[in-house]
Amino acid sequence: ATATHPGAAPAGPPAGDAIDLLANLFSQSDDRSGELARFADLAHAAGAACEAAYDATHRALNDAQTR
Repeated sequence: ATATHPGAAPAGPPAGDAIDLLANLFSQSDDRSGELARFADLAHAAGAACEAAYDATHRALNDAQTR
Protein backbone atom coordinates (compact mmCIF):
# COMPACT_ATOMS: atom_id res chain seq x y z
CA ALA A 1 0.00 0.00 0.00
CA THR A 2 1.14 3.52 -0.75
CA ALA A 3 1.27 5.85 2.22
CA THR A 4 -0.04 9.36 1.79
CA HIS A 5 1.11 12.33 3.81
CA PRO A 6 -1.50 15.05 4.21
CA GLY A 7 1.17 17.73 4.78
CA ALA A 8 3.12 16.91 1.62
CA ALA A 9 3.08 19.48 -1.16
CA PRO A 10 1.49 18.45 -4.43
CA ALA A 11 3.79 17.67 -7.31
CA GLY A 12 4.90 20.78 -9.19
CA PRO A 13 5.54 21.27 -12.87
CA PRO A 14 8.31 19.25 -14.46
CA ALA A 15 11.82 20.66 -14.00
CA GLY A 16 12.07 21.32 -17.73
CA ASP A 17 9.25 23.85 -17.50
CA ALA A 18 11.05 25.67 -14.68
CA ILE A 19 14.29 25.75 -16.68
CA ASP A 20 12.44 27.08 -19.73
CA LEU A 21 10.82 29.74 -17.56
CA LEU A 22 14.15 30.82 -16.11
CA ALA A 23 15.78 30.87 -19.55
CA ASN A 24 12.93 33.02 -20.87
CA LEU A 25 13.18 35.42 -17.92
CA PHE A 26 16.94 35.67 -18.38
CA SER A 27 16.52 36.39 -22.09
CA GLN A 28 13.92 39.09 -21.39
CA SER A 29 16.07 40.71 -18.70
CA ASP A 30 19.10 40.61 -20.99
CA ASP A 31 17.11 42.29 -23.77
CA ARG A 32 15.83 44.93 -21.36
CA SER A 33 19.29 45.61 -19.96
CA GLY A 34 20.49 46.22 -23.53
CA GLU A 35 17.67 48.73 -24.04
CA LEU A 36 18.53 50.48 -20.80
CA ALA A 37 22.22 50.58 -21.70
CA ARG A 38 21.41 52.18 -25.07
CA PHE A 39 19.24 54.76 -23.30
CA ALA A 40 22.00 55.48 -20.79
CA ASP A 41 24.55 55.90 -23.61
CA LEU A 42 22.27 58.36 -25.41
CA ALA A 43 21.59 60.28 -22.20
CA HIS A 44 25.31 60.47 -21.47
CA ALA A 45 26.06 61.74 -24.99
CA ALA A 46 23.28 64.33 -24.72
CA GLY A 47 24.60 65.45 -21.34
CA ALA A 48 28.15 65.76 -22.70
CA ALA A 49 26.90 67.80 -25.68
CA CYS A 50 24.89 70.05 -23.36
CA GLU A 51 27.90 70.56 -21.11
CA ALA A 52 30.12 71.40 -24.10
CA ALA A 53 27.57 73.92 -25.39
CA TYR A 54 27.30 75.49 -21.94
CA ASP A 55 31.08 75.70 -21.58
CA ALA A 56 31.45 77.29 -25.03
CA THR A 57 28.71 79.84 -24.28
CA HIS A 58 30.20 80.59 -20.87
CA ARG A 59 33.66 81.11 -22.41
CA ALA A 60 32.23 83.37 -25.13
CA LEU A 61 30.40 85.50 -22.55
CA ASN A 62 33.50 85.76 -20.38
CA ASP A 63 35.62 86.69 -23.40
CA ALA A 64 33.11 89.36 -24.42
CA GLN A 65 33.12 90.86 -20.90
CA THR A 66 36.91 91.02 -20.66
CA ARG A 67 37.36 92.93 -23.92
